[in-house]
Amino acid sequence: MKRAHWLILPLLLALTACGVGDKYPHPSQFVSIDDVCPCELGAPPEDGSTTQKKEISRILAIQSKLSAEEKDRIMHEDSIKVVMIVEPVLGKSYTRESHPALFTLLDHAQSDAWRIGDNVQDFWGRTRPWLTDNRVELLAKKITRPSYPSGHTTTNHVWAHVLAELFPAKRAALFEKAYSIGMNRVKGGVHYPSDIEGGKRLAAMIFEKMKENPQFQAEMAAARAELKAPVAANDNTPLPAECLTAKAGGMSMCR
Repeated sequence: MKRAHWLILPLLLALTACGVGDKYPHPSQFVSIDDVCPCELGAPPEDGSTTQKKEISRILAIQSKLSAEEKDRIMHEDSIKVVMIVEPVLGKSYTRESHPALFTLLDHAQSDAWRIGDNVQDFWGRTRPWLTDNRVELLAKKITRPSYPSGHTTTNHVWAHVLAELFPAKRAALFEKAYSIGMNRVKGGVHYPSDIEGGKRLAAMIFEKMKENPQFQAEMAAARAELKAPVAANDNTPLPAECLTAKAGGMSMCR
Protein backbone atom coordinates (compact mmCIF):
# COMPACT_ATOMS: atom_id res chain seq x y z
CA MET A 1 0.00 0.00 0.00
CA LYS A 2 2.82 2.40 0.86
CA ARG A 3 4.49 1.66 -2.45
CA ALA A 4 1.25 2.50 -4.32
CA HIS A 5 1.08 5.78 -2.43
CA TRP A 6 4.53 6.81 -3.57
CA LEU A 7 3.72 5.84 -7.15
CA ILE A 8 0.58 8.00 -7.15
CA LEU A 9 2.13 11.06 -5.49
CA PRO A 10 4.39 12.06 -8.45
CA LEU A 11 1.41 11.73 -10.78
CA LEU A 12 -0.67 14.04 -8.59
CA LEU A 13 2.13 16.58 -8.50
CA ALA A 14 2.46 16.44 -12.27
CA LEU A 15 -1.27 16.93 -12.72
CA THR A 16 -1.21 19.90 -10.36
CA ALA A 17 1.63 21.45 -12.31
CA CYS A 18 -0.43 21.09 -15.48
CA GLY A 19 -3.33 22.93 -13.90
CA VAL A 20 -5.57 19.90 -13.34
CA GLY A 21 -7.55 20.39 -10.15
CA ASP A 22 -7.18 24.17 -10.32
CA LYS A 23 -10.49 25.61 -9.14
CA TYR A 24 -10.32 28.41 -11.71
CA PRO A 25 -11.91 27.59 -15.08
CA HIS A 26 -8.87 28.65 -17.13
CA PRO A 27 -5.20 29.55 -16.64
CA SER A 28 -4.46 33.28 -16.56
CA GLN A 29 -5.53 34.73 -19.90
CA PHE A 30 -5.33 38.53 -19.90
CA VAL A 31 -4.17 39.51 -16.40
CA SER A 32 -2.31 37.53 -13.73
CA ILE A 33 -2.21 38.01 -9.97
CA ASP A 34 1.27 39.53 -10.38
CA ASP A 35 -0.20 42.34 -12.48
CA VAL A 36 -2.44 43.67 -9.70
CA CYS A 37 -0.98 44.44 -6.30
CA PRO A 38 -3.59 44.05 -3.51
CA CYS A 39 -2.08 47.06 -1.77
CA GLU A 40 -3.25 49.27 -4.65
CA LEU A 41 -6.84 48.66 -3.64
CA GLY A 42 -6.45 50.10 -0.17
CA ALA A 43 -7.34 48.47 3.14
CA PRO A 44 -10.89 47.69 4.31
CA PRO A 45 -12.22 49.15 7.57
CA GLU A 46 -10.55 47.50 10.55
CA ASP A 47 -12.31 44.97 12.76
CA GLY A 48 -13.93 46.74 15.68
CA SER A 49 -13.68 50.16 14.03
CA THR A 50 -16.54 52.64 14.07
CA THR A 51 -16.92 52.22 10.31
CA GLN A 52 -17.24 48.45 10.61
CA LYS A 53 -19.85 48.80 13.35
CA LYS A 54 -21.86 51.18 11.19
CA GLU A 55 -21.69 48.69 8.33
CA ILE A 56 -22.99 45.90 10.58
CA SER A 57 -25.86 48.16 11.64
CA ARG A 58 -26.64 48.87 7.99
CA ILE A 59 -26.69 45.16 7.14
CA LEU A 60 -29.02 44.42 10.05
CA ALA A 61 -31.35 47.24 8.99
CA ILE A 62 -31.43 45.95 5.42
CA GLN A 63 -32.06 42.36 6.48
CA SER A 64 -34.93 43.36 8.75
CA LYS A 65 -36.88 44.57 5.69
CA LEU A 66 -36.19 41.74 3.25
CA SER A 67 -39.16 40.00 1.63
CA ALA A 68 -39.31 36.28 0.89
CA GLU A 69 -38.91 37.11 -2.81
CA GLU A 70 -35.71 39.07 -2.12
CA LYS A 71 -34.30 36.22 -0.06
CA ASP A 72 -34.99 33.82 -2.93
CA ARG A 73 -33.19 36.16 -5.34
CA ILE A 74 -30.16 36.32 -3.04
CA MET A 75 -29.86 32.54 -3.02
CA HIS A 76 -30.50 32.34 -6.77
CA GLU A 77 -27.48 34.59 -7.34
CA ASP A 78 -25.25 32.68 -4.93
CA SER A 79 -23.14 31.15 -7.72
CA ILE A 80 -21.40 33.49 -10.16
CA LYS A 81 -22.68 32.78 -13.67
CA VAL A 82 -22.40 34.96 -16.74
CA VAL A 83 -26.12 34.62 -17.48
CA MET A 84 -26.84 36.58 -14.31
CA ILE A 85 -25.81 39.78 -16.09
CA VAL A 86 -26.26 38.82 -19.77
CA GLU A 87 -29.88 37.66 -19.71
CA PRO A 88 -31.44 40.50 -17.67
CA VAL A 89 -29.65 43.24 -19.63
CA LEU A 90 -28.99 41.86 -23.11
CA GLY A 91 -31.73 39.24 -23.36
CA LYS A 92 -31.93 35.48 -23.71
CA SER A 93 -31.00 35.54 -27.41
CA TYR A 94 -27.32 35.86 -26.42
CA THR A 95 -26.19 32.31 -25.69
CA ARG A 96 -23.01 30.24 -25.88
CA GLU A 97 -24.36 28.55 -28.99
CA SER A 98 -25.26 31.76 -30.83
CA HIS A 99 -22.24 33.83 -29.68
CA PRO A 100 -19.29 31.52 -28.87
CA ALA A 101 -16.65 34.25 -29.30
CA LEU A 102 -18.48 36.56 -26.90
CA PHE A 103 -18.83 33.89 -24.23
CA THR A 104 -15.21 32.78 -24.61
CA LEU A 105 -14.17 36.37 -23.92
CA LEU A 106 -16.47 36.58 -20.89
CA ASP A 107 -15.32 33.19 -19.55
CA HIS A 108 -11.66 34.20 -19.74
CA ALA A 109 -12.41 37.55 -18.09
CA GLN A 110 -14.28 35.76 -15.30
CA SER A 111 -11.46 33.33 -14.60
CA ASP A 112 -8.90 36.15 -14.33
CA ALA A 113 -11.20 38.24 -12.12
CA TRP A 114 -11.88 35.27 -9.84
CA ARG A 115 -8.19 34.40 -9.43
CA ILE A 116 -7.14 38.00 -8.78
CA GLY A 117 -10.09 38.62 -6.46
CA ASP A 118 -9.19 35.59 -4.34
CA ASN A 119 -5.60 36.76 -4.13
CA VAL A 120 -6.66 40.21 -2.93
CA GLN A 121 -9.11 38.70 -0.43
CA ASP A 122 -6.37 36.50 1.01
CA PHE A 123 -4.04 39.50 1.27
CA TRP A 124 -6.47 41.55 3.37
CA GLY A 125 -8.06 38.63 5.27
CA ARG A 126 -11.24 40.42 6.30
CA THR A 127 -13.77 38.34 8.27
CA ARG A 128 -17.27 37.94 6.84
CA PRO A 129 -20.11 39.91 8.49
CA TRP A 130 -22.06 36.79 9.49
CA LEU A 131 -18.96 35.51 11.31
CA THR A 132 -18.20 38.89 12.89
CA ASP A 133 -21.64 39.47 14.43
CA ASN A 134 -24.07 36.62 15.15
CA ARG A 135 -27.02 38.96 14.67
CA VAL A 136 -26.28 38.96 10.92
CA GLU A 137 -28.35 36.28 9.21
CA LEU A 138 -26.63 34.09 6.63
CA LEU A 139 -28.95 34.05 3.59
CA ALA A 140 -26.51 32.46 1.16
CA LYS A 141 -24.40 29.32 1.13
CA LYS A 142 -21.92 29.11 3.98
CA ILE A 143 -18.66 30.82 3.05
CA THR A 144 -15.79 31.54 5.40
CA ARG A 145 -12.96 32.73 3.13
CA PRO A 146 -12.02 36.43 3.40
CA SER A 147 -14.63 39.04 2.59
CA TYR A 148 -12.86 42.01 0.99
CA PRO A 149 -13.39 42.75 -1.84
CA SER A 150 -16.60 41.09 -3.00
CA GLY A 151 -15.95 38.43 -5.63
CA HIS A 152 -19.47 38.72 -7.06
CA THR A 153 -18.98 42.46 -7.45
CA THR A 154 -15.50 42.17 -8.93
CA THR A 155 -16.48 39.59 -11.55
CA ASN A 156 -19.79 41.18 -12.53
CA HIS A 157 -18.21 44.61 -12.83
CA VAL A 158 -15.42 43.19 -15.00
CA TRP A 159 -18.16 41.71 -17.19
CA ALA A 160 -19.95 45.07 -17.18
CA HIS A 161 -16.77 46.84 -18.33
CA VAL A 162 -16.24 44.32 -21.14
CA LEU A 163 -19.87 44.28 -22.27
CA ALA A 164 -20.14 48.06 -22.13
CA GLU A 165 -17.42 48.22 -24.78
CA LEU A 166 -19.50 45.97 -27.01
CA PHE A 167 -22.95 47.32 -26.09
CA PRO A 168 -22.39 51.02 -25.26
CA ALA A 169 -26.11 51.76 -25.24
CA LYS A 170 -26.49 49.22 -22.39
CA ARG A 171 -23.65 50.63 -20.29
CA ALA A 172 -25.78 52.12 -17.50
CA ALA A 173 -27.98 49.02 -17.27
CA LEU A 174 -24.95 46.70 -17.15
CA PHE A 175 -23.33 48.53 -14.25
CA GLU A 176 -26.64 48.87 -12.46
CA LYS A 177 -27.16 45.12 -12.64
CA ALA A 178 -23.57 44.40 -11.56
CA TYR A 179 -24.02 46.65 -8.53
CA SER A 180 -27.36 45.10 -7.58
CA ILE A 181 -25.79 41.62 -7.66
CA GLY A 182 -23.08 42.86 -5.32
CA MET A 183 -25.59 44.47 -2.96
CA ASN A 184 -27.53 41.23 -2.78
CA ARG A 185 -24.41 39.75 -1.18
CA VAL A 186 -24.64 42.47 1.48
CA LYS A 187 -28.29 41.58 2.02
CA GLY A 188 -27.24 37.94 2.33
CA GLY A 189 -24.88 38.74 5.20
CA VAL A 190 -21.72 37.61 3.39
CA HIS A 191 -20.32 41.05 2.52
CA TYR A 192 -20.00 44.54 3.91
CA PRO A 193 -20.99 47.55 1.77
CA SER A 194 -17.29 48.50 1.62
CA ASP A 195 -16.59 45.06 0.11
CA ILE A 196 -18.85 46.07 -2.78
CA GLU A 197 -17.04 49.37 -3.28
CA GLY A 198 -13.73 47.52 -3.15
CA GLY A 199 -14.96 45.07 -5.79
CA LYS A 200 -15.95 47.93 -8.09
CA ARG A 201 -12.50 49.50 -7.77
CA LEU A 202 -10.72 46.19 -8.28
CA ALA A 203 -12.78 45.45 -11.38
CA ALA A 204 -11.79 48.81 -12.87
CA MET A 205 -8.13 48.07 -12.14
CA ILE A 206 -8.37 44.63 -13.74
CA PHE A 207 -10.13 45.96 -16.82
CA GLU A 208 -7.49 48.63 -17.39
CA LYS A 209 -4.84 45.90 -17.34
CA MET A 210 -6.92 43.69 -19.63
CA LYS A 211 -7.15 46.37 -22.29
CA GLU A 212 -3.36 46.35 -22.62
CA ASN A 213 -3.24 42.61 -23.33
CA PRO A 214 -2.97 41.51 -27.02
CA GLN A 215 -5.02 38.35 -26.43
CA PHE A 216 -7.80 40.41 -24.86
CA GLN A 217 -7.72 42.79 -27.82
CA ALA A 218 -7.96 39.85 -30.24
CA GLU A 219 -10.84 38.22 -28.37
CA MET A 220 -12.63 41.55 -28.15
CA ALA A 221 -12.23 41.99 -31.91
CA ALA A 222 -13.61 38.48 -32.50
CA ALA A 223 -16.63 39.24 -30.31
CA ARG A 224 -17.25 42.50 -32.19
CA ALA A 225 -17.08 40.72 -35.53
CA GLU A 226 -19.45 38.04 -34.28
CA LEU A 227 -21.97 40.65 -33.11
CA LYS A 228 -21.84 42.37 -36.50
CA ALA A 229 -22.29 39.15 -38.47
CA PRO A 230 -25.53 38.99 -40.49
CA VAL A 231 -28.38 36.99 -39.01
CA ALA A 232 -28.77 33.57 -40.61
CA ALA A 233 -31.74 33.12 -42.94
CA ASN A 234 -33.20 30.36 -40.75
CA ASP A 235 -32.89 32.36 -37.55
CA ASN A 236 -36.14 32.02 -35.58
CA THR A 237 -35.48 34.79 -33.05
CA PRO A 238 -38.70 36.84 -32.68
CA LEU A 239 -38.53 40.24 -34.34
CA PRO A 240 -39.16 43.41 -32.31
CA ALA A 241 -42.62 44.96 -32.75
CA GLU A 242 -41.35 47.80 -34.94
CA CYS A 243 -39.75 45.26 -37.27
CA LEU A 244 -42.98 43.30 -37.56
CA THR A 245 -44.76 46.51 -38.53
CA ALA A 246 -42.13 47.24 -41.16
CA LYS A 247 -42.37 43.71 -42.51
CA ALA A 248 -46.14 43.95 -42.79
CA GLY A 249 -45.64 46.99 -44.99
CA GLY A 250 -43.40 45.06 -47.33
CA MET A 251 -40.09 46.11 -45.75
CA SER A 252 -37.52 43.75 -44.23
CA MET A 253 -34.89 46.20 -42.94
CA CYS A 254 -34.76 44.48 -39.55
CA ARG A 255 -33.16 41.41 -41.07
